[in-house]
Formats: sequence, structure tokens, C-alpha cells
Amino acid sequence: MNYTVHAIMYSYYFLAAVCSRPPQWALLVTCMQISQMFVGSAVAAVHLRSLTTHQVPNCDGHLPNIFAAIAMYASYFLLFLDFMIKRFCMKRRSPSPQAKKTD
Repeated sequence: MNYTVHAIMYSYYFLAAVCSRPPQWALLVTCMQISQMFVGSAVAAVHLRSLTTHQVPNCDGHLPNIFAAIAMYASYFLLFLDFMIKRFCMKRRSPSPQAKKTD
């Protein structure tokens, strides 16, 4: 999932850099990033649950690493979600008429 998201993300950045107008699929890239962080958090949480409840015999894992993974994925999830809300969901303010005046 990580490779796919990054391939699409860097393709977007490349096209945004070389084209006169950026592609219109920036929201798709952001949604993919949020999905990636959600899935990463879920996988780490399921692994943590498996380790702590001994549901899977001989399941290997190091608890500090799993806690770090959950913290990392959760923080990235919140950061990307905050970015999406500010970038795509909130109305942008148009410059005030006074700001447009030039002396």
C-alpha cells in the first residue's frame, strides 16, 4: 500500500512541477494517504491485540515497536486529516478589497 500511495503521490508532485496547472486529483492523493495511515494503525492494533491476548501461538513482536507504530500512524492520520480539512473542506477567504488596492 505504501509503494502505491507514494508512486501516485510523487507522480502528482511531478506533474504539478512540470505542468502549467497542477492535476485535479490532489484530494484523491490525500484520501489515499489518510487511508494508508488508518490501515497502518489498524494492522498495528490487531497485532498488539494478538500479542496481548495470546490468540496466535508463537506470534512474534516487540511491544515498544508496536506502540511506536500505532503512535506514528495515528499522528500521521491526524496530520493528514487536518491538512485535508483545511485544504479541501474549509472555504478560502478571498482577499479583502483593501488588500487589492495598490498605491
